[in-house]
Amino acid sequence: MSSSSQDIRRSILSKWHETLSKHGNLFSADSISGTSPPSVFVGSYNYPKVFVGPMVPPIHGDTSLLDNPEKWKGKSLEEIINFRLNLVRGIQKTPIEQTEGRYIENLQEVTMSSKPTDLDLTFNKNVSTNISIDGESAPFGPVGEIKSAKFSGSTSTKPIEKIFYDRDMKAQDLINNGVTVADPSRLDVRGDVQAGNDCSIDVNVILEGNIILGDNVSIGANTILKNATVGSDTKIEAFSHIDQAMIGSNCVIGPYARLREGSQIENSAKVGNFVETKNSTLGEGSKANHLSYKVEGLVEIKLRQ
Repeated sequence: MSSSSQDIRRSILSKWHETLSKHGNLFSADSISGTSPPSVFVGSYNYPKVFVGPMVPPIHGDTSLLDNPEKWKGKSLEEIINFRLNLVRGIQKTPIEQTEGRYIENLQEVTMSSKPTDLDLTFNKNVSTNISIDGESAPFGPVGEIKSAKFSGSTSTKPIEKIFYDRDMKAQDLINNGVTVADPSRLDVRGDVQAGNDCSIDVNVILEGNIILGDNVSIGANTILKNATVGSDTKIEAFSHIDQAMIGSNCVIGPYARLREGSQIENSAKVGNFVETKNSTLGEGSKANHLSYKVEGLVEIKLRQ
């Protein structure tokens, strides 16, 4: 006779309470040392600031069974759920746009690891031994907010590591089309780029969305272009931010210029440092050379400063 859902739940809770009676001190302390299967938790609550962190049991060794469905064949439902309950969720609230920093990079290494990874976590307070079995989401064991984390022993799967870190794939496409790229590993291409002849791109540049570059366009270091068109013989100086703007030929933009949506810079115009435009037209040959020159509205500027 098959067990009812209530019978299964009682069995799971009984097993969990048995575990706590033997090892409760390991699950309810303000720190934990163990080996992640490897496993990483990414939540959705409080989006766009979500909880992320490693999942680790309070034991060392080969813990891969705890989060490896390929090894669960023949296991009972109670056993599988208890695998999950034995993983302590270490969490930190993190904005979704935060993709850099030591903590995030360590989590990325854990995700790519080909074997279990040793971790030492310290929490802001003792871990809660409450568990989540609600029938609506995946079962989760104890949870603690991380104060500090030490990662060691991760070994990335080489093909995954290459795909994750190697930004040369799209950069190489540009190089093959004749674009001079200062350092392919420091170019981030997040969309489609159409480039003319003799273009050059410096380091730490982000190209996002649909980008059209004419001939002999130069893009300086630490510049962001998003859904932008740049005419021939135009120079984008370092630290400029171009978003949904159209730039004509033979222009000079920046450094530290910001062209926002609706900006149109006509041929031979110059936008200097710390100049910001939005929904504006800078006429042919016009100059906005320096300081905080901000324009709103559909106007045409014929200034020579």
